[in-house]
Amino acid sequence: MAAIGSRNGRLYIDFRYQGIRYKEYTGAQDTPANQRAAQQLLKRMEAEITLGTFSYLKYVKGGAKLGHRAA
Repeated sequence: MAAIGSRNGRLYIDFRYQGIRYKEYTGAQDTPANQRAAQQLLKRMEAEITLGTFSYLKYVKGGAKLGHRAA
């Protein structure tokens, strides 16, 4: 199950893909409008994961965990 969280006033998305847990910061401040936007993003990501069309690099700039099977 994926979730939106906040740390030090910045939003992050916590999700699993191919058995690996990812916690990626969005860079956005924790505001109600940004939380709604992050929730929409998360729904899109979850749909793509379910359909098998998810691309980690499409959503995560730099891809810190790219070496861990994510493609």
